[in-house]
Amino acid sequence: MLAKKFLDVFGKLELSNSVKNNLRNANVDKVHVFSRENKMNIILSYNNIINEKYLCDFKTDIMKNFPVINDVDIDILYKVEDKTTEEKINGYWDNILFDINKKSPMCYHLLKSGKKSFKNEILTINVGYNSSFLFRAKKIDYFIKDILRKRFNINISVVFKNLDFENNEKNKFNRAEY
Repeated sequence: MLAKKFLDVFGKLELSNSVKNNLRNANVDKVHVFSRENKMNIILSYNNIINEKYLCDFKTDIMKNFPVINDVDIDILYKVEDKTTEEKINGYWDNILFDINKKSPMCYHLLKSGKKSFKNEILTINVGYNSSFLFRAKKIDYFIKDILRKRFNINISVVFKNLDFENNEKNKFNRAEY
């Protein structure tokens, strides 16, 4: 299927206004229906980074329009070649957090307060509470790497490190009474 504008393909369906407004400039690269599984796969491309909450809303709208469909997979590739890798990561970070919250609410809360940096194709994320082991155990590093590869076609490394306490904070921690 040649790419078509979103509203040319889905414009006649009953879609929420937020879906129409936020996906109107997206391209639909592929729609595939698996009749045996009652499943639909939709591949979009877009030249702006959007809040992927609208993809969840779109999935809901599709399932309302096609009651026989049991599941909808929606993938989107962002075509933002004018941005650096670091700008792509920063612009997409809230979506990464949104996905991680679904996978592990604890990791989500730790990541929200973490500090990230990007250098030499390595995304380093410093997290508190000596929790880097948790992110590795839950394979959140691979999860983030896979998301960025799928969404932007970029291949980077993701590393978690424990935040160093400032001397002042370390002293408070050591003097804590239980």
